[in-house]
Amino acid sequence: MSALDGLAAVFGSAFGALFADGVLHKTTSHDTGGGFSVTTADLPVKALIETSAVADRVPSGIPAGAVLVTVLRAGLPVTVDLDDAVTLGGTTYRVVKVDTDPVGASYSLATVVECAPWRFDPTR
Repeated sequence: MSALDGLAAVFGSAFGALFADGVLHKTTSHDTGGGFSVTTADLPVKALIETSAVADRVPSGIPAGAVLVTVLRAGLPVTVDLDDAVTLGGTTYRVVKVDTDPVGASYSLATVVECAPWRFDPTR
């Protein structure tokens, strides 16, 4: 165990109160032999929406419409992947890019707001 292993827990306990309660929707694909099945598990997380100007994001390669979300790794038993989503304050954000800080205390996610599935309404 290295000195960095415990830093995620220390960071989580020190800053967890500043982060909002959210839900990570963890999606996992399973090979069924003739195709695949997908399962989703909902896990509690501590997360924060980062506010930064679009002018600051675009030169860094982050799309202008992206929402930056930081998720604390303390107590999170899974990794965040591109198939996942995070719900904060009633809005669900689909993950489009995942980065971690050098210490491994948090995920920095570029996300987009997930829209409700389009449904045809024959009465309109």
